[in-house]
Amino acid sequence: MTAETLLRRRDGTFGALDETARTRRGEYVEGAIVLTVWGVEVLDTTLWDDVDHLWGYLADMVEDLVDGKDCGTYFPDQPVELSFRNIPREHVVVSVRAGEEKRTAAAPKDALLDALRTAGNEFFDWLDHVAPVALGQERAKLNHRR
Repeated sequence: MTAETLLRRRDGTFGALDETARTRRGEYVEGAIVLTVWGVEVLDTTLWDDVDHLWGYLADMVEDLVDGKDCGTYFPDQPVELSFRNIPREHVVVSVRAGEEKRTAAAPKDALLDALRTAGNEFFDWLDHVAPVALGQERAKLNHRR
């Protein structure tokens, strides 16, 4: 299971956070979260959006998942729905619906949480470095009961 944030360049390609990408406070940060569960790319670069807002939504979902709740959200500026549903044996069904396309995979809850927390904290660290903003609330949700 892997999760990673990629930033969208001006030419439409994607690159890693450790590149010299810059943003200014208040600017949208276009990018994608790539989430692979047991070889299934549930999220990929075709589902890019305002990744700074999307990570905030995912932090809310992580908090709900830790509390044993099923949860879902829509992407900030696209009709893409992401949901997490608890199933027996401490697993989670991860589903993405984008128009007629649906991607689904089941994952161990702890592995999913670890992957999302690692990628989310890396993104928040990068964002804090390039455009310092108050991220305490998002980080607290992302790391809820860690």
